[in-house]
Amino acid sequence: MIKIDNLTKIYVSNKRNEIKALDNVSFSLADKGMVFICGKSGSGKSTLLNLIAGLDEITSGDIIVDGNSLKSLDSLSFDEYRNKLIGFIFQDYCLLDTFTIKENIELSLNLIGEDNNEKIKAILKEVDLEGYENRYPKELSGGQKQRVAIARALIKNPKYILADEPTGNLDSETSVQILNLLKKLSKDKLVLIISHSKENAYEYGDRIIELKDGCVLKDLTKNKKEYNLVCGDTIYLPLNVKLTEKQLYDVNKRIKTGMYSISQEDNMYVNTIQPEDNNQKEKLSKRKIMSFKNLFKLSKGFSKNYKLSLFFTSLMVSLLVIMMVITQVFTAFNGTYLIGNAIDEDTTEFVLYKGYYSDSFNTTLKKNRLVPISNEEIDYFYNQGYEGNIYKLYSTNLVAYTSSSLNHAYPYSTSIDYSTLTNPYVEVGKGVLECDLNYLVKVYGTNGKLDLVAGTLSDTGKCELVITDYFADCLRLYRGYSTQSILETEKIKMSLSSYNVKAIINTNYKIRYEELFNKFKDFEQSNSIPEKSRLIEEIRQSDDFLRFYNELNNTLAIGYFIDGNYEEALRKDTTISCGSWGKSTTFLYEDGTKINEEYINHGRELNTSLNDGEVILNTNFVEKFFGVDSSTFINNFVPFKIKLQDNYLYKSVLDEPLIEKDLLVVGINNSSAPHIHLSYNDYYDLYKTEIFAFGVYFDNPSGIANVYNPIEETLFYSSDKFVDGVYTIMNVVTIFNDFFKLITLAITAVCVVMLISFGQKSIKRRLYEIGVIRALGGKNGELYLTILTQILGMCLLVSIMSSMSLMFLDGYINEILIVNIMRFINNDVIKDLLIIDINPWIIIVNLLGIFTLTILCSLTLMLTLRKIKPINIIRKHEN
Repeated sequence: MIKIDNLTKIYVSNKRNEIKALDNVSFSLADKGMVFICGKSGSGKSTLLNLIAGLDEITSGDIIVDGNSLKSLDSLSFDEYRNKLIGFIFQDYCLLDTFTIKENIELSLNLIGEDNNEKIKAILKEVDLEGYENRYPKELSGGQKQRVAIARALIKNPKYILADEPTGNLDSETSVQILNLLKKLSKDKLVLIISHSKENAYEYGDRIIELKDGCVLKDLTKNKKEYNLVCGDTIYLPLNVKLTEKQLYDVNKRIKTGMYSISQEDNMYVNTIQPEDNNQKEKLSKRKIMSFKNLFKLSKGFSKNYKLSLFFTSLMVSLLVIMMVITQVFTAFNGTYLIGNAIDEDTTEFVLYKGYYSDSFNTTLKKNRLVPISNEEIDYFYNQGYEGNIYKLYSTNLVAYTSSSLNHAYPYSTSIDYSTLTNPYVEVGKGVLECDLNYLVKVYGTNGKLDLVAGTLSDTGKCELVITDYFADCLRLYRGYSTQSILETEKIKMSLSSYNVKAIINTNYKIRYEELFNKFKDFEQSNSIPEKSRLIEEIRQSDDFLRFYNELNNTLAIGYFIDGNYEEALRKDTTISCGSWGKSTTFLYEDGTKINEEYINHGRELNTSLNDGEVILNTNFVEKFFGVDSSTFINNFVPFKIKLQDNYLYKSVLDEPLIEKDLLVVGINNSSAPHIHLSYNDYYDLYKTEIFAFGVYFDNPSGIANVYNPIEETLFYSSDKFVDGVYTIMNVVTIFNDFFKLITLAITAVCVVMLISFGQKSIKRRLYEIGVIRALGGKNGELYLTILTQILGMCLLVSIMSSMSLMFLDGYINEILIVNIMRFINNDVIKDLLIIDINPWIIIVNLLGIFTLTILCSLTLMLTLRKIKPINIIRKHEN
């Protein structure tokens, strides 16, 4: 039973004017029968029906259905109410265009938790639509659409059928068919019909309620007593009732006799006596949520006609996700895995040198210049947690070539120059490493032993070196030494000093680099310049050349001192020769003023007749430094004091001098060379400044990777072309970290906006369907799960597209980066380096974060729609 109790509905327009659609309407409806609600447009008919169906919100009063007050029902209870008790037939059918006829009817069945194809077939046959199940609403006539709407309402067997103008859009013949069908149904349940046609109401209705201006004007019930058309000499024509052909024939026959008068009375309908309320409350049963299968079918139906939009949205979002992941990889880049690639488990040594910053305005680290490394700086690595041995590489050079121009005591730079290729053998080596036998065994040993070409490793008490078979071959090539003569030659001469060799290590370099050395032979034997150019490029691009170049710099072209402290042994056992050129030396008067601002190359000669602190100047030196004629200077000579300040090899390293000596000028030597003559001790003091540790070797490469980060402001760097390339990349990428962060934020924002927009559009474009399904009793949760299925489908598509693209682009992007970085840093040995490593977890975390936000935003919109009554959602779409 439905009881309408002082029901009032007021609408507020945009101008805040109140429109009273229903005004204190009260009546009751029995559980069966055909009831028509009539009235002109605007009388409140549809509003009343919507309120009874729970599609709109009551302003005041109440509607009580089976003892349940609609005003007190919550959203979930309203869903159950519309789902179980109400079968609503809309005037404009409210069929879902993307669903077939069967799917439209099946939806109503699914909403009550049933799947029954036989039931669908039966209802289609009942409404005369058998065979139409696979058609779409746009393929049907108006009458057929209305029968589908009726079938959709009937299939769930509701207790109350509410029909809003079910024949309003139909022709007369179809209208009769629909009304006859509804009349048949009214025998067992209440059929409440909104209609403009009083003729249909009086012909078919068991009860007629007429509204005017939101109030009940009439409430009539069909008189159950037998109606007599003729009584005595009077013919009583019923009001608003269509007579049958037989009745019309009988009436016309009687009128022709002239014996009957005509009267029109409404005695077929009498005032309604409101049915009694038994006050029994029927509990609204709760149903389970739709099965996943049916939710998927509903979502699939929602997606029709939007597949192209879904694809392009997924494509755009995938592109944004790809860009976002790549920028995040660069943003989070710290090079740890690059260091791991550069210092792998096969690396036996790791070498660092020291650079310098030229001034406070130029933070570029100057490399390839020898800068002394102090013991305190070596201790830094131990203090940082390095576990292993650290060995010093000294600047005492090994000269293989005999040209005097190459006979310097120290290397020009920290790396051997291979800018021009002639052959694989160097003319000048690269220092002496103070190490122990264990280190040599680790680098070149086999089964814990060193294979010696010649000589002995025992300590002779002299400053003797161990060299490699490679450097021994350099001495053979440039000096003509044999293996024996290398060992027997006393003091292999250099300009400032000399060295002895006590052993030659077999490194098997010729076997290990056989292919590379064959290419060098081809290069030497070729007389064609184009062919030589091709071979040079081929040599440079080969992996063997990279390995050979690094080994040459680190181990092959250096000498090894394994007998203790190299500096002490060198001082004790080295014979000093004269000559040191191009020194950064400053000469000052006794009061501290510079003698000459101009930097002039000068040499130093040993004069054993001088006492410590005494110096003799050559005439050429006097003329250049003092700017006076040497003869005048000699004729008027008086001993005078000067200061000598010796800097590092390059003035820009440090402002403070390395050593300062107060010297007394005791004479002038008539010589054209710009030299100075010093005593043995003074000369040796200056010579010692030429010999210093400029590199450090680590025998535990994996350990150094944990404590050394060249991205931080440090003076240390590696001359290994591969490692150096790695660290250069790290520095370059780090410079752009903040830029990548901004790009990441921007792309993330765009991506989130697009996904939120997609989620909201997925809902907004389906507002009509959402309103209809809610009117049919669909739960908000089911609708959200349907939309969620669409969003998850899009998310899955985005995940597949972006993940596969990133897997493909990973190597391609790396290749582009390598090619451009190689050009930028002029380093082609990093061609196989993996710069960026796109971790799958980065993709997963990004996708989960974005999709979670999208789902939450969609849920917020659905919760907002939950508060809106279904009829308002439908009206909004229709308007």
